[in-house]
Amino acid sequence: GTPLTINREIGPGGVSLPGLGIADEMVRRDFADSAFWSATLRTDKTGNVNTTVKLPDSLTNWRVQVTAVSSKMHVGTGTAKFKSTRAIMVWPMLPRTFTEGDMVRVFGTVHNLTEKEQSIRVHLKADNGQVLSDAEQIVKVPPNGSVPAYWNYRAGVPGFTDLLMSAKCDAGTDASLKKLPVTSGNVIE
Repeated sequence: GTPLTINREIGPGGVSLPGLGIADEMVRRDFADSAFWSATLRTDKTGNVNTTVKLPDSLTNWRVQVTAVSSKMHVGTGTAKFKSTRAIMVWPMLPRTFTEGDMVRVFGTVHNLTEKEQSIRVHLKADNGQVLSDAEQIVKVPPNGSVPAYWNYRAGVPGFTDLLMSAKCDAGTDASLKKLPVTSGNVIE
């Protein structure tokens, strides 16, 4: 097998969210599909190479695909898989875009990867839009389970809206920020 060492660093610096009780925690905001690519890594005399990779903030399954070419044009490949997770996670399930004034029901799936049931405080904060239902709610999530949390939301003016979903309990915290377009509802003649 291919040896693989993963050091997971989440997000760019700490973002203080004292109003949500997530002070000094990371808000996930980088959801790139690819984490790393390089054509310049070189193996040592034993054929091994080491590198450090900073993963995007996506909590997901990752695949490492390696192809090596020797000076004599011998080719070798290898694949490894790993998962980046947190004990408590919130996964926003949102449309790709809104139209100004849209009134929709948005939700996030709240995951508990611990061995105990958790009462998790979930919160939705919106810029350029309005959360019409209670912004904060408590959901009970079974061990190694998930439940949806729903909010009623009205999109604001054309431009972008920032939707910040957060989850917090004694077992951990998570927060995910999505920036989505808000298009005009007017028809241009």
